[in-house]
Amino acid sequence: MKVNSPPSPTALQSPDSPGPAYDRAPEYSEITRDIDVMVPMRDGVEICVDIYRPKSAGKFPALLAFAIYNKDLQSPDVAEALPPQPAWSPLWTGPMEAGDTRFFVSRGYVHVIGSPRGVGKSQSGGSRQWDCYDLIEWIAAQDWCDGNVGMVGISGFGAEQLAVAKQAPPHLKAIFPFDSRGAYGEFGGFRDEYPGGVIHLFRYLVGHFSALHQNKSSPAPLPPERERRWREAMNNPDYKMYPHVFNLIAQKGQHSRSPPARSRNIRSRYLRPQTCSAGVTGSVSKSPVLICRPAWPVPPMRNTFRTTFARARPCCTKSTTIARIPRICCCP
Repeated sequence: MKVNSPPSPTALQSPDSPGPAYDRAPEYSEITRDIDVMVPMRDGVEICVDIYRPKSAGKFPALLAFAIYNKDLQSPDVAEALPPQPAWSPLWTGPMEAGDTRFFVSRGYVHVIGSPRGVGKSQSGGSRQWDCYDLIEWIAAQDWCDGNVGMVGISGFGAEQLAVAKQAPPHLKAIFPFDSRGAYGEFGGFRDEYPGGVIHLFRYLVGHFSALHQNKSSPAPLPPERERRWREAMNNPDYKMYPHVFNLIAQKGQHSRSPPARSRNIRSRYLRPQTCSAGVTGSVSKSPVLICRPAWPVPPMRNTFRTTFARARPCCTKSTTIARIPRICCCP
């Protein structure tokens, strides 16, 4: 019996079907960054995106990653500050799923990372049904795009791909939904959210660790001095190393625990430098730490935020750290 040998990998490759052995050498070494670009949707609501593109003249195909997770956690700087971590590590963060920006851009793609309305720095209001569609068409019309838009990303980023593919935007050429959700029925429907009808805490946890506005709001501009200190904190690699802390900083305190009636005050309370009795304002690596004063009555109980973290007060006493974590200072 004659057994045919399998075809060689090169025989299966073509420009349209590169095959599993595809490897494109990097061509571009520098990245041009457009951060916090506001893109208008069809109803006037603006969503916020980051754009990373080759530092070179010309038009390039674009790869869009779009999901409810904070886009500020997807940047190549955070990936560099936070090397890969196992899931049991306190440094691990699941939402870093938008793809390898440096890999894409070095090979001639524009990497666009964004959040729908009601998430992060995007505005709220109205329905998000057409946000991804409108963003794809906006990307295709930019002078740095050649009109070809694909989508990448894992999990929630994959779910957005499946949802918008059903709408068939004219310039969406390809999707790559890896380990996706959202494949069945309505986007975010019960069958997809709770396989087999098993109720779980995913949505509850997403509310804590994502950038959903919920009963808060998008981060608003601060007074000039506070805005300057916030930008210094955003650029501090010590914070980027701890993604859940960085997620909080990126939202200017919008997701800190506070009664809804006081949520409007959370920015001023948590980004206000304070001078304590020792006359020293806390800092870590020449960048300001967040100086916090409880915005709500704290009951006298053990293991609360106040009793746990007030042991080391770098703004009031000699600067120390616990478990190598830059201190969030709580002044009395």
